[in-house]
Amino acid sequence: MTLSLKSPQQARKDLKVQVSDCVPPEKTDNISLDRCPERVAPGAAGGTPVLRSNRTEWKSEIAGLQSCMKLNIVRATVFVVAFCALCSAQSQVAANAAEQQLFAAVNRARKAQGLAALRWDDALTTAARRHARLMAQHGAAEHGFAGEPGLASRVTQAGAHFVWLAENVGLGTGVDAIQAEFLKSANHRANILDSDMDSIGVGVVEHGGQWFAVEDFSKAK
Repeated sequence: MTLSLKSPQQARKDLKVQVSDCVPPEKTDNISLDRCPERVAPGAAGGTPVLRSNRTEWKSEIAGLQSCMKLNIVRATVFVVAFCALCSAQSQVAANAAEQQLFAAVNRARKAQGLAALRWDDALTTAARRHARLMAQHGAAEHGFAGEPGLASRVTQAGAHFVWLAENVGLGTGVDAIQAEFLKSANHRANILDSDMDSIGVGVVEHGGQWFAVEDFSKAK
């Protein structure tokens, strides 16, 4: 910011002294920041500011401008943090809906074959979500990554108790497409239609336009 200061002699030649706005509105991430409050110099009559001619008053004015700019920066930062939190919450809502969509699709496929529906298991879901996040980070659908515990350890750490375990993992542009591919694959379809299983946990993460899905099946202990 550059301030043009008038000398005392030049200021006395002016018929009026105008009080300018402190700063024009700035835009950060499409957010218009507020202007500073209008300030009137002490001793002004009828709202007309007195002449400022000494260095101390100008330094005070500059300090006020800096304080206002800092306040606007803080406001913008708070808004950005809140906006990011809102986006994260909306993303989680979409992921939860996708998980329920896969859960329903699995039970429809089982019902069509005369099999009992699987029940939702929160511990299996926790393990599935953790693994889905790792798949999204690596950009790949795998049953394990370097340094990650195996399936049995993952679900045990999440609090699940089981006799049997199985897992389907996949990625695609949508959960409908992923489930369709699961049913086309003999091994994945066998997990979905396994009559020994009675529980399921589903984890879904969207990243970069791709959906990463994990279905963890178990026979509860």
